[in-house]
Amino acid sequence: MWQCKECGGIKFKAHLHSSIPNGIILKNKNFVVDKNDIIGFECKTCNCYHENIEELAVWKEEKMKKQYAYSFDNLNFGISVFESKEEALADARKSANIDNKVVYIGEVEFYKETCSGLASDVVELLQQKAYNELEDLANDYMELTKEEEKIFEEMLKETILKFQEKFNHEPNFFTVYGVEKIIL
Repeated sequence: MWQCKECGGIKFKAHLHSSIPNGIILKNKNFVVDKNDIIGFECKTCNCYHENIEELAVWKEEKMKKQYAYSFDNLNFGISVFESKEEALADARKSANIDNKVVYIGEVEFYKETCSGLASDVVELLQQKAYNELEDLANDYMELTKEEEKIFEEMLKETILKFQEKFNHEPNFFTVYGVEKIIL
């Protein structure tokens, strides 16, 4: 994420050429706007401004806090996640029955939606639907350049992720790795 050099803020407004609607909020490093259309950037926290985002802010990789899950059979890790191995172990001890002699605790990695490859799939579907209706008249429909496909891919990803967030359809499932066997 971008972080302001002055105040540490993480929300920025891109000031665009007057022919383009203003107010794009930058949440990630790869945003789809032609750089020739940007006249500057403003930190939404301290209102400092610069023509170049790299002069105003630094890019920091977001680090997710580690989370842990446990299982008594090393297969079914359930849905509960914990902020530390110790919390996971304490909960496992509370939940264990007399037959549980060991617990497996591992680090959780939630599924991240990448949406990669969707643009070509959507274009192909649109082309097929148009061709089925109008046959040869639709031959050149949605023939995208590589750049257009890249922009379309980003737009689809942004739309899907916003939809998932708005309607609570974000992935809530995970894989577990670095599993440690602990005797109870």
